[in-house]
Amino acid sequence: MKTLLLFAILFTISFSCSNKKLTESIKNDNGNRQHNDWNTIQYFYREGSVPPPYYHEYSIVINSDGSGNLNYQFDYSSENQPPLQYTLTFSDEQMKNLNKALSESKVLETEIKALPDSLHPIGGHVQRINVMIVDPNPGLDQPPRVIETPYFPEKEFAVGLNNLYGVINKMVPENIWNEISSKQTEYIQQNENK
Repeated sequence: MKTLLLFAILFTISFSCSNKKLTESIKNDNGNRQHNDWNTIQYFYREGSVPPPYYHEYSIVINSDGSGNLNYQFDYSSENQPPLQYTLTFSDEQMKNLNKALSESKVLETEIKALPDSLHPIGGHVQRINVMIVDPNPGLDQPPRVIETPYFPEKEFAVGLNNLYGVINKMVPENIWNEISSKQTEYIQQNENK
């Protein structure tokens, strides 16, 4: 009887430990770790209204399994210069920092309202994110839920969002930003007086 009781206790402990590990690191269909309830974050950056050779825009996509990409566009169209594209892989530490910044920004908890048009700043760059959340139950056959932040959020959300945007930009390796900066300088010099 004691053996049976001991076996039941050990089974219960091992099950609860494995269940705890399961909730800490949820796996997706590919067996990769998922770091939160969200599936994909898309960050968008656009330079303000400037003459064509100085304009640039880019997007960073981060998937919950730690994969992603960067698409960087010089000028207003891709006719003169095709976009630069990079495949990215993010560390667990980067994903942890991202989740912390995402939580502090309140994006997943609160509808972030935009400033009225009359209070939009003139000039400068704009940035925003989309967060895609796919229902984990495939039987419900529902489209993913998309949370979109405005380019000009109300003041109470601006600090948290700017911190989140900074964390996202820092997730891209410095050598990639250096390469982009070098190519952008070259592009500007080639097209400055056209």
